[in-house]
Amino acid sequence: MPYYLNSPGSVSPLAAADCVSAVEPDTILRPLFRLGRLVKTWDQRHRQRRQLRELPPHLLGDIGISEVEAYREATKPFWIA
Repeated sequence: MPYYLNSPGSVSPLAAADCVSAVEPDTILRPLFRLGRLVKTWDQRHRQRRQLRELPPHLLGDIGISEVEAYREATKPFWIA
């Protein structure tokens, strides 16, 4: 059982509520939200690159990129921006 000094020479048990530090809920949840945003970004990149891969050459010309540029972008892994 943990103890702390009340005054010089006296020791009393530490209550469980006293030993738990106050942690804000957003401090705990923030990393989870960041992970969720990262996964969403990766999913969007994957979808966009798959759609880019399926575009016909005349539409690639309409958006101003060559087939080589489209291939280079479409073959990048989703975790690379």
